[in-house]
Amino acid sequence: MRVTEKSLLRCIRDAAKSSANVVFLPELNKRSMAGMMTFQQAMSCLRAGDIVGKPVLNEHGHWALQMQRLAANHLFTLRVIAECEGPHVKRIIVPVKVESP
Repeated sequence: MRVTEKSLLRCIRDAAKSSANVVFLPELNKRSMAGMMTFQQAMSCLRAGDIVGKPVLNEHGHWALQMQRLAANHLFTLRVIAECEGPHVKRIIVPVKVESP
């Protein structure tokens, strides 16, 4: 099945309506993601952001892409992996880079 960027974005936004479909790796608390952005800002980026660049099918058969959203005069960018099951996104994985002190 051919997936367009527009249909992938729509599926990601639908899946992000429930935070149960979003997994942050490594798992972080909801108040602060290593000082980068809050959980709510990350969810807002998934729910209303746009895909930047071209989505790439990775070696596991999932779509790897970047999403951006401008909010409060700040540009938020997330790396995202979308696990698809047929035409739907089953799970959204957000790999978070944790800075060591």
